[in-house]
Amino acid sequence: RESPHRETFVRGLFFCATAAALFGCLDFVYQLPAPAGRAVQSVYLTSGVYQRAQGLFYEASTLGNFCCFFLVMCVVAITQRRTYRLLPTWILAAGGLVFGAALLLSFSRASMLSFLIACLLLALLEKGPRAILVLIALAAVAAVLFAVLLPEFAQTYWVRLGFGLDSIVDNPDLYLSGRFRNWTAIGDFIAANPWKMLLGIGYKTIPYSEQFGNSVVADNMYLSLLVETGLLGLAALLALNIAIIKAGWQAARRGSFYGKWILCFWIGESIQMLSGDILTYWRVLPLYFWVAAQAARDHENPAA
Repeated sequence: RESPHRETFVRGLFFCATAAALFGCLDFVYQLPAPAGRAVQSVYLTSGVYQRAQGLFYEASTLGNFCCFFLVMCVVAITQRRTYRLLPTWILAAGGLVFGAALLLSFSRASMLSFLIACLLLALLEKGPRAILVLIALAAVAAVLFAVLLPEFAQTYWVRLGFGLDSIVDNPDLYLSGRFRNWTAIGDFIAANPWKMLLGIGYKTIPYSEQFGNSVVADNMYLSLLVETGLLGLAALLALNIAIIKAGWQAARRGSFYGKWILCFWIGESIQMLSGDILTYWRVLPLYFWVAAQAARDHENPAA
């Protein structure tokens, strides 16, 4: 059985996270005034320009990443045997719909891809039809509700996602929201100054540095750390990812809920780092590391 103290904590965490995701949905629906210093991220529809859902966070991708994390929790919990579930199925499903709605309204394509990767890994990990059926059912319900309740936004969402490679080939920078231009500028800087990759130019200095000719945002955790902290910083990030995935895998093999949760999520997170400075989401990192610590604990002490 699950430790009662951890069970109580995770239940409270789930309900707090659900409230935060619900606020993110309300933030989009009512277009709440943005506090000072908040990133301006908009969606252009025929009926007007709308601020992407950000909720309690600085920018929309953080909300998307946060919702992805708890969506993975919901799916992992639902696929467990009833005696190992932290919450009733209907509560997990209801929470999953809220997290899914907030994720869609955040318009974070990278977070959506991260969630899909996590679900695929979970289905492979469980090696049974239950996980696949649960994932298909949740995806179908979410897609139908999204299309019915927000048809205009849903149409724009699918158009932006694009079904084909034409937009990527013809205008990759437009499809990648300006990332390709920034990556090219950073790549040119690395090619011209390879010696600076030994120690880097200083953590979190890329957006403020004049060495790139104009303002640049890396939007790639690996590239960002290579330029800012050098080869040692990049090696540290890779070692961190490997350590978390290894701990999750070892715990998941013992049937640990936390092991499956962090394993599936962090593999998706590692891929999402290719399109975002994930480690700047410091408000949510303690939650991720706590789950990783629980997975490591379950591996070292299965009876905990």
